[in-house]
Amino acid sequence: MINDKYRQMYWKRQQGVVLVVTLLAIVAVTVLVTATLLTSTAEEKMAFNAQVTNQTFQAADSALNEVIETDDAMYEAIDAGVGGSSDVRRFDLGINRLNSESVMTYQGKGIPVGTSLSSAITYKFEVSGRGYVDDNDSYGDSDDEAATELLQGMYRISYVTED
Repeated sequence: MINDKYRQMYWKRQQGVVLVVTLLAIVAVTVLVTATLLTSTAEEKMAFNAQVTNQTFQAADSALNEVIETDDAMYEAIDAGVGGSSDVRRFDLGINRLNSESVMTYQGKGIPVGTSLSSAITYKFEVSGRGYVDDNDSYGDSDDEAATELLQGMYRISYVTED
């Protein structure tokens, strides 16, 4: 009987502290899990955007180098005159929705540094390489998802004089 009386007094003194502490712990864990999920989602988007930016940069660089290494675009630009451009060259990279193109613009003639006036002619060009992610294969329209454009100056020296 003493034990029963003691137990009744013990239970009457309880104020529900354990319940409140448990609920606070559950709320804290819920906030932590929610913050972790939001952070990981943002990090995933950033990683995806970095990957797409890298792909478009590599595509633009490949297109730029491809046009520089071929002479056809150079001759087309020279034939078009000062300020004239070659045809736009498109390159198939074999990656879905990733497109690449390049164009060369003739800037005129000049004298190369370190040569005499009559021994060489310099042909100056500006080369533009573009890499972009797009469904309809058209650069610069409103539905481009990502794009990178690289510009590079170049020149070719000819030791054959024009007479």
